[in-house]
Amino acid sequence: MAPSTLPYGITTADFNADGYSDVASANWNKNDVSVLLNDGAGNFSEAIYPVVKGPQDLISADFNGDGNLDLAVSNQQSTVVSILWGDGTGVFSAPENYAAGGSPMVLTGGDFNSDGNIDILTAGSMINTLGSVNLLLNQRPGVDTAPPSGSIVIDAGNAFTNTTAATLSLTCTDNVGCTQMQFSNDNITWNPLVANAVSASWTLAAGADGVRMVYSRFKDAAGNLSPVINDTITLDTLAPTAPVAAAPANNTVTSNTARPTISGTAEAGSTVTIKDGTTSLGMVTATGGNWNLATGGAVLTPGVHSFIITATDAAGNASSATTITYTVTRSVPVPAAAVAGSGGCVIQPNARFDPIFPALLLIGLGLVSLRRRGSSGIKKA
Repeated sequence: MAPSTLPYGITTADFNADGYSDVASANWNKNDVSVLLNDGAGNFSEAIYPVVKGPQDLISADFNGDGNLDLAVSNQQSTVVSILWGDGTGVFSAPENYAAGGSPMVLTGGDFNSDGNIDILTAGSMINTLGSVNLLLNQRPGVDTAPPSGSIVIDAGNAFTNTTAATLSLTCTDNVGCTQMQFSNDNITWNPLVANAVSASWTLAAGADGVRMVYSRFKDAAGNLSPVINDTITLDTLAPTAPVAAAPANNTVTSNTARPTISGTAEAGSTVTIKDGTTSLGMVTATGGNWNLATGGAVLTPGVHSFIITATDAAGNASSATTITYTVTRSVPVPAAAVAGSGGCVIQPNARFDPIFPALLLIGLGLVSLRRRGSSGIKKA
């Protein structure tokens, strides 16, 4: 390792991020800086970077906030400090020079105005004059140290779900800008950071039914992480039991065509759906476990009706069905030609009526007998 002549100042740092300490020296006699990169086996490779005149001291720091180490060099035989920008591979730029008063000799770095940037303090002297101390404030925009803030909502705020597949709704705000986000089911193991978005698909923790929590945090452009936030939802995969129908009674037979009140019990808070076959009659909530679909709606046609009743809980689980058979019969009107007589019912001759059902009914009851054609009519037997 043989740097240029008269190395006055020296500093060590890992300039190429390979894990080994490298060396930089200010070479007063040659007006340059040597950077010697360490290969970890005791061997160094040298690169030379010219500066102004009489380099005496140097320090390393990340002056521009790009994550790479830079070099600041005092030029004792001039009035400037030179900055060499590092690219992270051990290579540095040509110097940028900043006025630092007369004959800067010694350098130190620090954040002297608390803006997050590394400033430079120089001490120098000139022949036959008093020495001077000068502060070079780093004018790079202040380092953002404020973390972002955000929110998370599982499945649009629903309290229950019957699946571990969830949709997360997200917001993130930051003075610079949100760039990434990540999630966890236990606040211990986190998924890799992904690009910031307003929604994301997520899988809830497996296991027995119960409360599930999803944690989230956000990262901004400056690398600041937000505080951890979370939301909860209850996993419920158990379907409710089939509703119990209290009214009307199963196998009811009636000639009333009005749809009856249908009522019963079901899981408290569940939504009870009542259908007549495939036709929906209505939906009601089982308040306190009781439900009631009041009478009304369309008139029921004569025939057999199947009232099919199911219950669906808040998580979307549906019960098996309960079915009530409800039969509406046809009413038989008394023919207009039938009048009451002193001895019973007499049907007038030549009256217009449906002879099948009324006649058979009267014959079966022993109220009438049949005579030959041409007789005066049908009379009481």
